[in-house]
Amino acid sequence: MAISYSDPVFSDVAGRRHVSVDITETSTGPSDEWELDIHEFATVTLVHCVLETAGSASTVDPEIGTATGWSVSSLDHVNGAASAAAAVRIQSRSTVVARGGKLYGRSKPDNTAGTIKTRVAWVEGHDE
Repeated sequence: MAISYSDPVFSDVAGRRHVSVDITETSTGPSDEWELDIHEFATVTLVHCVLETAGSASTVDPEIGTATGWSVSSLDHVNGAASAAAAVRIQSRSTVVARGGKLYGRSKPDNTAGTIKTRVAWVEGHDE
């Protein structure tokens, strides 16, 4: 798997820093994982994952966590898609404590994908 990240986009709104990063993955398999630097206390507001070039895949089923290799049944699991599709948008707000300031994600294509693009956005600090 090859992976690249856009430069973060920052915006201060009502005294809170909002951040967005785009991730591009190629030759991605079902268990491949990406890693983002994130504020240690944050609220993830968007994970938008799109299967741009299918390869052998037809869907993605993204999930995020706060530790490398996390499992869905652990405290490190943050959020996941309700169902797999070629484009999945998770907009439910997820408050995270990212130990070490890292967020980890898996696009989880159903087979090896050509190109997957994901946008992750968060607000520094916890929602009230």
